[in-house]
Formats: sequence, C-alpha cells, structure tokens
Amino acid sequence: MQNGAYGRDPYATGGRALPAPGAPLTALVRRLHAETALGRIRISSIQPQDWPDDFLELFEDRRLCRHLHLPLQSGCDATLRRMARRYTTAQFSTLVDRVRDAMPDVAITADMIVGFPGERAADHAESLAFARMVGFAGVHVFRYSPRRGTAAARMRGQVSPDVKKERSEELRRAADEMTASYRHHFLGTTRSVLWEEELDAELTTGERRWTGLTDNYLRVETLSADDLLGKLSEVCLRDHEGERFRVAL
Repeated sequence: MQNGAYGRDPYATGGRALPAPGAPLTALVRRLHAETALGRIRISSIQPQDWPDDFLELFEDRRLCRHLHLPLQSGCDATLRRMARRYTTAQFSTLVDRVRDAMPDVAITADMIVGFPGERAADHAESLAFARMVGFAGVHVFRYSPRRGTAAARMRGQVSPDVKKERSEELRRAADEMTASYRHHFLGTTRSVLWEEELDAELTTGERRWTGLTDNYLRVETLSADDLLGKLSEVCLRDHEGERFRVAL
C-alpha cells in the first residue's frame, strides 16, 4: 500500500465517503509525534495525488526524516497517460518545488520505468531529461515487464528487450550521476546517523564496522568497538567512497 493511501480502505469497504488524500496518514504522524518517543520516523512512497495539504508542517519536528520517495514512474506525460497515472510532470515538479522550499536538504528519490508499451525514443529522452531536471537523490530503475491479464500487456507498441535494456542502462547512469552530486553536496556537513547494522569485524584492531543512514538517506560507515546498534550519533561527513561516507566517532 502506498503510504499516502493509509487508512482509506475501511472507508471504501464500508461504503463511506473517503477522507481527504493523506488525511489519515497526517493524523497518524501527528499521534506518533505527540504520543511516542521514537527517535526517527521515515515516510516514503506517497503518490503525488495523495499528498496531504498540511503534511509539510509535520517536518518541523526533526524526528521526521528529510527523505521522501515519490513514485514518478515516467517523466513523459504521454507515457503517464498510458499508465493511467493521475498526475502530470508539471504537478510532480510543483510538488518537488514545494518540498524543497520547505526542506532544502531533503533527499527525494523515485521509481522510474523504461520500456512501457508505446514508449518511443523521444518519450524516453523526455523522461530522462525530466529526471535530470528534478535532480533526484536516487532512482530505482525498472524495465517494464508484461503481466498476463493486464491492460498494458495487451497494448500495441511493446518495446523490445534489447531497447529496454539500453534505456535502463542510460537511465541508471544518469541516476548514478545525480546520486553522486547529491552526496557531494553534504561533504563537510554534520548529520545525525541511526546505526542499523553491524558489518564484518575488524579482527586486527578489535573494532567493529557499522553502517547506518542519515535522516536524509545518506549511507554512512564507521569503526567502533562499542555496540552502536539502534543508536543515534552526530557525525561530520568528511569523506565518502562510492556510495558510503566513512566517518570517525
């Protein structure tokens, strides 16, 4: 279930009028803020049409992570219409601008599909250009795969596997460039990290290797003999190698 649709099923199945998009999710987050001591809350996968009007106000509480996953699917309006998506690239872009105006350091990630039936070379180029214009912190790239019984599987203009492979590779290269640019922007800054997992032990020093995420979805590693699992640390992001910052505590 998309997070933005949280709490709407009981209304639909009970024959009652649906609440405003995102209203149950907003109420839930307000309760989490007021009634729990959770150190970090991460929200993801809110469809643009389900975006709550007053949701940005909730991010004044720093426990709500500066990371949002918005499932774009395509940066081409013609493709979005064939997908029966209920938003346009202009509406998506407006939402991104609103979010960034409120949180300049926010990480916005997205899902994108290449090779949807009827996607022409020009449509793919338009989608790629839109993604670059938005400048995502990360993109999950998928190749369209037909599923028996769906309307898309019966559409004309099915894209060949070779073309889908080529387009996915091109979009992934662009995504890697955008991710690297986003990470580079935070070199030298201090962020809060939640340590999530212990990796392999450093046998020669007795230290252990830990990995975690900042509130804005940057992957971080450190060495420590202490048990860091589930703890929050303020760290300076002085160096990164590949997809991970390496920090000292």
